Amino acid sequence: MTHLEHELKLKILDLYDDGIYTQKELANRFKISDRTIKKMDTK
Repeated sequence: MTHLEHELKLKILDLYDDGIYTQKELANRFKISDRTIKKMDTK
């Protein structure tokens, strides 16, 4: 994972943890599957 990918992952998780966006909204916005967010959250 590159530095940029790592930073993006942290920002997505911050938005998810803040409760501002749902998992589905973030997945759609960043063009990733909502399962990816679940996987990121457990790492």
